[in-house]
Amino acid sequence: MTLEQIQTRVAVARTQHAHYLPFVETCERIVQQAHDLGWQVALMLNDEYSVRRAESLLGTHLRADFKPSTPLSRLIYGI
Repeated sequence: MTLEQIQTRVAVARTQHAHYLPFVETCERIVQQAHDLGWQVALMLNDEYSVRRAESLLGTHLRADFKPSTPLSRLIYGI
C-alpha cells in the first residue's frame, strides 16, 4: 500500500467519522507505522485490539498490505 492510498483512506474516514477524529488519527498512526517500519513493529508498538480496529476502519490488513520489516526497522529495532 502506498502513502497516497493511505492518505485517501484516511481522508474518507475523517469525512465519514468526523465526530471521532482522535480515533481516526490513532488508526492513521498505526497504518503509517506499518508503512514506515513494517507490520511486525506496528504490532509490537500497539496492542492487538487497536491494530484490528485500525484495519477495520481503513479497510486494510497489515500482514497482507505491508512488509514485515523495512530497512528503517532493522536499523532501529533490529527486526
